[in-house]
Amino acid sequence: APQAHLLRASLRHQLGNDAGVIEDIGALLATSPAEPARSDALYLRGLSQARRQEFSAAAESFRTIVNGNAAYHAVDRVLYELAWAEQQTDPAAAAATFRHLAEKHPDSPLAAECWFRVGESQLENEQPAAAAESFAQSESLATDDDALKEKSLHRKAWAFLQAGDTRRSNAEFTRQVAMFPKGALAADARVMMAEAHFEEKQYGTALAGYDKALASEAISKNLQAVALLHAAQAAAQLEQWDKSIRLLDRAAAEPASPHLSQ
Repeated sequence: APQAHLLRASLRHQLGNDAGVIEDIGALLATSPAEPARSDALYLRGLSQARRQEFSAAAESFRTIVNGNAAYHAVDRVLYELAWAEQQTDPAAAAATFRHLAEKHPDSPLAAECWFRVGESQLENEQPAAAAESFAQSESLATDDDALKEKSLHRKAWAFLQAGDTRRSNAEFTRQVAMFPKGALAADARVMMAEAHFEEKQYGTALAGYDKALASEAISKNLQAVALLHAAQAAAQLEQWDKSIRLLDRAAAEPASPHLSQ
């Protein structure tokens, strides 16, 4: 009977019948099933509760597994789902859970993403130096063909920039572009590399970098506005007047960038 309840709940979950899942799991748990059936049931219930946006209830289901069956075969996955449920109501608790997963289960395929989430939380809480370390962990665990590796490099560079370490920030943006020259974030990194040259009054090198970034459709809108303005200023410094005017015309047609942030 327990296996029948679990099988039916699993099928209902696949069909999107979350109310039916919760009903089946309730009936199963009432029989005090042995492990791993109990944890399997709680996990399935938590997934359905989360899909119903019952995040506190989902977190409690996942937490019951973690607290009562730490040896559960999919405990890393349970912790991951727990963190996402917590993210909806208690971001600090979620960050702690992501960190716990990454530290206690470094071989999990989820560890790289968890370190990335920890880094994002640290940036939001104005801890850029700690965030850079977390993004470095994420980068080291992500595979070379994983988009997460490029994102980790990019966010690590931003963390160094927010920490005031422009040298290391530029070095990381440069590494990112070298490793992912056609990556989704390459254009944004090229803008930031050009910014470093612009600040040093290396206008020719800066302009070349801006040109390459602006040629990409992947450039983010706020950095595009900054790149157009600074490229126009660099062209003017080089007495490339026609180019400077064309860039200013493009910049005028773009929405104003609120600030150079992320």
